[in-house]
This record gives sequence, C-alpha cells and structure tokens, in this order.
Amino acid sequence: MSKVAVIGAGYVGLTTAACLADLGNDVTVVDIDREKIAQLQKGHVPFYEPGLTELVQRNAESRRLRFTTSYRDAVPGAEYAIIAVSTPEGEGGEADLSYVEAAAGSIADCMDGPLVVVNKSTVPPLTGDMVSRVLRQRNSKHEAHVVSNPEFLREGSAIQDFMHPDRVVVGSHDRAAAEKVAKLYEPLEAPILITPNIYTAEMVKYASNAFLAARISFINEIARICERVDADAMLVAEGMGMDKRIGPSYLDAGIGYGGSCLVGRETVIVRREGRTAVLPLEQVFDEFQTDRAYEVLAWWRETETVEFLPVTVATMRPFEGNILEISTEKGRRLECTPDHPFATLTGVKLARDLTADDWLPLDEEAPLAEMAVRERNEVVSLAGGPTTVATPPPYAGAKTSWVRVLDIKRRPFSGAVYSLEVAGAHTFVTTGGLVTHNCFPKDVKALAALAERFDYHPELLHAVMDINRDQRMLVIDKLRDCLDGLSEKVIGLLGLAFKPNTDDLREAPSLDIARVLIAAGAHVRAYDPAAMERTQAILPELEYAKDAYELAAGADALVVVTEWNEFKHLDMARLKTSMRKPVVIDGRNIYVPATMRELGFTYRGIGRE
Repeated sequence: MSKVAVIGAGYVGLTTAACLADLGNDVTVVDIDREKIAQLQKGHVPFYEPGLTELVQRNAESRRLRFTTSYRDAVPGAEYAIIAVSTPEGEGGEADLSYVEAAAGSIADCMDGPLVVVNKSTVPPLTGDMVSRVLRQRNSKHEAHVVSNPEFLREGSAIQDFMHPDRVVVGSHDRAAAEKVAKLYEPLEAPILITPNIYTAEMVKYASNAFLAARISFINEIARICERVDADAMLVAEGMGMDKRIGPSYLDAGIGYGGSCLVGRETVIVRREGRTAVLPLEQVFDEFQTDRAYEVLAWWRETETVEFLPVTVATMRPFEGNILEISTEKGRRLECTPDHPFATLTGVKLARDLTADDWLPLDEEAPLAEMAVRERNEVVSLAGGPTTVATPPPYAGAKTSWVRVLDIKRRPFSGAVYSLEVAGAHTFVTTGGLVTHNCFPKDVKALAALAERFDYHPELLHAVMDINRDQRMLVIDKLRDCLDGLSEKVIGLLGLAFKPNTDDLREAPSLDIARVLIAAGAHVRAYDPAAMERTQAILPELEYAKDAYELAAGADALVVVTEWNEFKHLDMARLKTSMRKPVVIDGRNIYVPATMRELGFTYRGIGRE
C-alpha cells in the first residue's frame, strides 16, 4: 500500500483517487474549493459519472479515501503527489498552466521528505521542467522527481478506462521515479510504456488527441462530399472501419466546434458574379447561408499580394468579454476578440499579444472602414437590388505594405462575433485594408500553439481545425433550409452534454448551437438526462423540458446534439404528432433516414441526405 496525495477533485483527480484507493492505496484528495470538499466528505460527487459515487463512498467508508482543503493534511509523508488540476485554454490557444504551477508551489511548501510528483493534468511538453523548477525554488531541502503520467479517461466510462486501460504511459528524466509510478499500476496488468524522458510521455497525450481530431475531421469532410453525391456517410464509415488497418473508432460524422472572431460591423471586400462590394461581416454571414458563391479579398504571405479567393465557411458565435480595438499607422483600425490571430512581420500572433513593435500587412488600395459604415442603407445585399460598389482598383496581384501597431484598447462587449474561412491563403482583408488570419478553433489549439512557439507551422493541425471549424454551423444551415429562417421558430435540443453518460459541458456543441439560435431570434428548448442543472447556470434563458416528449410539443424542429441511448428508443410517431413542424436535424446520425421519412418527418442527417 502506498500513500498518495491527489491534487484536484475534478473529473480526472477524483476518478484517479477513487480507483487508486480501490486498489488498496491510502489516498487523500486536496482541493481549494471548500464547497466541493464539503460535498465529497458527505459522499456526494459534484458531477455525473456512472459508478463513481458508489466507488467514492465505498473507499471513504473503508478509510482509504479522504478529502481536505489543506495540503498539509495530504502531502507530508506521501510517496506520490499527483497533480490533476484544470488546464483551461489560454487566450492564445495555449494551455493555461497557472493552476499546475500553483499546485507545484503548494506541494513544495509542504514536502517533508523525498517525493515523486506526477503530472496527470493534460499539459504540453516542457511542463515537467516548469514543475521541477518550482519545486526546487520553493523547497531546496528535499528532493522531488517529476513524472509525466497522462490520463486517457473517457467521460461516461472513466472507471472502466482506469481499471482496464489500453496502455499506461509514464516518463521522467529519472528512470527510477518513472518505474516507481509504474508500480502503482501493476495490479491492473496493463501494458506499460516507460519513456526515456518526460517530454515523450507529455507528447503522447497531445499527439493522441490530435490524431483522434484528425480522424473526426476526415470523416466530417467525407460526410460533406457524401451529401453532394447522395452517398450515406455512415455506411461509408462502416465500410472503412472493416479494414483492420483503419478500424471503426472515431469515424462518426457529426457536429464540431467554433473559434475566435471579429465584431459583426467590421467589413470586408467581397465579389460575386463580377460585382465588388463592401459588406459587414454579419451581412456576409446571413447571405452566405443561402448563396455560397462568395469571394473575399485575401492576402498571400509568400508574395505579399492580394487576390479574391472563395469563402468556404462563414461562422457566427456569441461572445461576452473584452473586445480589442487595434489601431495602426495610416489611420487603420479593427475590432476583434483577444484570441484572433494576425499575420505580422515575425509570424502569426494573437491580438492580445500585439505590441508597438509589431507590423501588420496593409492593402492600401482597400477603402477605409468609414466608407462602409456611413449609413446602413448604403450597404446593400449582393443577392439582389442596387449595391453600393466602390470603383474597384486592380486588386489581383496588388502589393501590400506594412504598418506599425500604434494602440490597443479594450472595451466590454456582448453579442455575436463573426469570421470567414478562405481557401488557400487562410486570410482576409478588412475594409480598412488590415489583414487578419482565419480564426483558430478551440480543439488542437494548444499543440498548434506549441509548434508555432518553436517556429514550426503545423499544416496538418491547421487543416484539421479548418475542417472542424464550421461543423456546428452545419446544424444551423440545415435548420435554416428546412424552416425558411429561424426567427420566432421553436427549436428543441435533444441533449446538452458533449457526449452521453456525463454531465460535462466542456466544448459541448449544444452551448454554441443554442447561443447562435437565440441570436437568430429562435425560441430554444432543451432536454438532457444529466446536464440540465449545469446548463441552467450557463444558459438560464433556455426553456428546459422534463423529457423528450415535452420538448417536442409545439416545436418547429428537434436537433439531436447528444447521442443518449434513450433518444434512440423514443416513440417517434408520438413525437411527430405533438410537433408543429415535424423537422428533425440528426446531428449524431442515430436514426434511419428512410424510417424517419416514412413516418412523415423532414429529416436531415450528417452526410446522409
């Protein structure tokens, strides 16, 4: 039996602690959240994970598992201190390691002898070095060795994943410390990979996540093609998965995630059918939903020239926080979210990282922003009617210059923000002439940010992000097509959690989908077997139903967001009878298209038209 301190009573920390205790170890969990610890001391687990409450209660009653808010109750005398704290996404896409650093400092302050400190939080390579440095600086009396032991738990099956893992990965600069951590897992009789340094183990986690994201991106791309050639993406994936070299996992087409953006009144120069116009991004987004033959003025870094290129995706998402106004020489300005990327003389930088030492590309032939925002009735749709068109200069091939950043101001903002994806160049020129990059989505950001930090441009990772970026907007597109607009429509969301058998809302598509629908004027309802209480704290403006049938009553459309098993066994005839319009957007492809249409539904899946 070993004495273990686990830092962090979140999903990973609590699951790890309960399972290690069940293997016979003496485990104390530390968390600075007093309310969470008070609940755990009463046997209440503050989130939903099948079987975890029973496991926690059983080991607490056996006195192998304890909970405290004090490091001094847990660290002294421990052989291992496992760091399992949150590493939220920073504004630049990189992992925010402040909680890891704080945990390392508190561990050092309480060490009373040799200790193995284990990083189980999802952290980028080189984090172990930072933890080692903090431990040495805060406690020079006692030796501590740092080991990376990344977690591979899937929410909804976390206990099974811990007790029956595909593999256990440990790595350290000190082989003996890595082997000591490996001994904790010997009772599991699982394959154990001990890497020769800590960086390799840290990289395994990030590489695994990026590869899984790449598979999802790939099948989502295939699904888009399937819709255009009348193929069934689910059967395509099934056929692919039968190949032992490929396998069936992570080949489910579905809804994805979004990214950083500009405010809607920022304008761009667009071209359609030979006509050039200055339009605000919010208008481009609205028109792009029905007419995708848009080109936008983009910038090629290699030649420092501009050219009209096709818009592949127009995105919108809600944003609440500080907007940055970037001002440059020659009177140019642009408002964007702090994490929006810019091309600079020294490489890609986020808005929040720009300084007076940075230079941005400028198309001096582009009309100033004031032209586009003088009066709204002067900026008219390209889709029909008169259009305000500047006499277009010879854009194609025009050279750009560089202007220095003069000032960056912050102001509170709450509302919709927008962005475009542009094929090839991955940039677009605003009306003021300043060039911005396409926005990075949330997933895979940290690994891409790490690569950029070491002067490497990870092209495949950016392609993965580009493909996934508009998957959530695909649901919105399908709703618009089926309902002829979203204003005043009643939309029901079947599912809120990011996956079944959990109440976790981190990166959940439901949140972005709900916010976009609300911004478009729809009335949004939701039902989820486990995640409604958490969602109510985030989106109190939603209407919450007690079950799927109450959700459907009077609805114009239902959207399957989470593939809970109970949704697969609903009485669909009963559901249809109660709906105002029998429209189902199946974001997880859990229904059979032919059956749904036989029942009288207007049905749209992902890659299954």
